[in-house]
Amino acid sequence: MNDANSEYGGEEATRFRLSEEDRTAVRVWHKGQAPLDPRYTDKVLLRIVARSLVDGEFRARLLQDTASVLADLDPGLPAGTDFKFLANTPGTLHVLLPPSSQEFGKRASTLGEALQSRTSREALSASVDDADFKDDEVDPPITEPQTDDGGVDDA
Repeated sequence: MNDANSEYGGEEATRFRLSEEDRTAVRVWHKGQAPLDPRYTDKVLLRIVARSLVDGEFRARLLQDTASVLADLDPGLPAGTDFKFLANTPGTLHVLLPPSSQEFGKRASTLGEALQSRTSREALSASVDDADFKDDEVDPPITEPQTDDGGVDDA
């Protein structure tokens, strides 16, 4: 990395400024994006995203004029790829669509692995809202009120 790169958010520049919660947010974001497109695995991109969490001025510039920010930084992102950084607001929700079903064979292998792993009971139960079923490991079992003699209290 050149000097400009350490300024924009090299690993050492963001690590001391990111709280544990911020680092967790970046990891969660990364895990959600990487299966959709392998380009999200670029560590330079990850550092830029991390810096955008803690540096409001940088974030605003990145959202308003991505090309000039990246040109100033010369971060070494893949050539031939246009980058656009977006942020949701109360009035706007940006939705990134997954690859079309016709492109399934071209999808990142991580997406295929993620889709396959979601068919296992363990992976599925971790990603499903359990509001309408009970899980003894998460929710305590439902028990009927007991009487002193061990019978069920009908009251």
